[in-house]
Amino acid sequence: MALRKPSKPVQKALGWSILQSAFKLTGLYGVGKLMALWFGPAGLALIGQFQNLLYLQQNAGGAAVHNALIQGMSQQKGEGRDEEPYLRKGLALGMILSLGVALLWWSLLPWLLDPVLGGDFPLWLAIILPITVLGSAFWAGALAQAASERHYRRNALLNMAQTSSTVLFFGILGYQGGLVGACLGLALAQIPPAVYAYLHLKPRLGEWWLQAWRYGTDRNFLHSPMWPLVGMALYSVGMTQVVLVLIRSQLLTEFSAETAGWWEGVQRIGNLWVPVISTLMTSHFLPALSQAKDRPTYTRLSIQAALGSSALVGIYALVVLLLGNRAITFLFSQAFSPMLLVLPLHLATDVIKAGVWGLHNAMLARKKARWLVLIDISFQTLYVFGVFWATPRYGWEASVTAYAIGMIINAIVTIVLWKKIQMTDPVLTP
Repeated sequence: MALRKPSKPVQKALGWSILQSAFKLTGLYGVGKLMALWFGPAGLALIGQFQNLLYLQQNAGGAAVHNALIQGMSQQKGEGRDEEPYLRKGLALGMILSLGVALLWWSLLPWLLDPVLGGDFPLWLAIILPITVLGSAFWAGALAQAASERHYRRNALLNMAQTSSTVLFFGILGYQGGLVGACLGLALAQIPPAVYAYLHLKPRLGEWWLQAWRYGTDRNFLHSPMWPLVGMALYSVGMTQVVLVLIRSQLLTEFSAETAGWWEGVQRIGNLWVPVISTLMTSHFLPALSQAKDRPTYTRLSIQAALGSSALVGIYALVVLLLGNRAITFLFSQAFSPMLLVLPLHLATDVIKAGVWGLHNAMLARKKARWLVLIDISFQTLYVFGVFWATPRYGWEASVTAYAIGMIINAIVTIVLWKKIQMTDPVLTP
């Protein structure tokens, strides 16, 4: 089947995605460079551990409703119905999840602090961590509203505001307070974007606290159509962040903090492309795929999402590999040069991962969240087992080999299941 030339909405989405992602990548580069210069590989490993906990609580809390809101509001809009009641319920659910995650973290903190962050990490900072992300539901709601309306400019400005907040707080507090100040800055940086998003949504919210209370006590609360997608988000972010924490802890135990810092650096180089692809998916492809009614349109958008993502990441990977050690020195410092050995395999695997993401969004648009959870369970299990089995035998570099094998299997399973949806989904007309 011949691929059509990308439509103007795709080009517009890609343009705004590239603009905001360039801004975000510049911010990530600045933050990462400062981490490497100020704290070295060992300090980068500790900050990475803290960031994973921050993202875990943020995305398992209020931000878990993000994709559910995009998918649901896009469908409501496509069917000519008012999407604001769906938005209000999503925000209420996000607030309930945020409070639940905070209570769970505080109850488990006595057992988690020492093995995860170390005995020297300040208890007060671990206690206030969930408070800083309580407003993440408003941030997710504002982004979802912009995505469902395909308002690419607003989506870009919201993400750029978040990046600015992160760079500003991290730079000032990291310079003044060292490692603890840097971690505090990353946490406090989540508050201004949430306040900004709340003020943006306030005219549509009404008395949102009453809405949250009524929604949480409604007997139909657990039967909400959002739960499959929210449940998938909760699982996905929880599993991903927990796996990263486990692998980093394994490398710290088996080798050293410096080795864990090299591995963290590889992850950060690999993650630099994520803002571009993530924004492109959530701002354009997920809403468009959710509204697709016929099989040719669904197929075309799915292939565009998969091949377009892989192509963009492939270009990025090629540039990094051509630069070689200069890329590592530019992004971090010469102390991270041992990463160069594993970069080619990791970046090649990322090209596959980007295409898989595209098909995962196509499956998500058809409400196949349970399938995606099963796929991810398989991948993460293989990845963790591979790292724990192989690294003591073959060194820390084997962690990248485990990642590659798991992702190849993930891609094969994803293609087979997507093809089944594409051929048999009853919602799609021929």
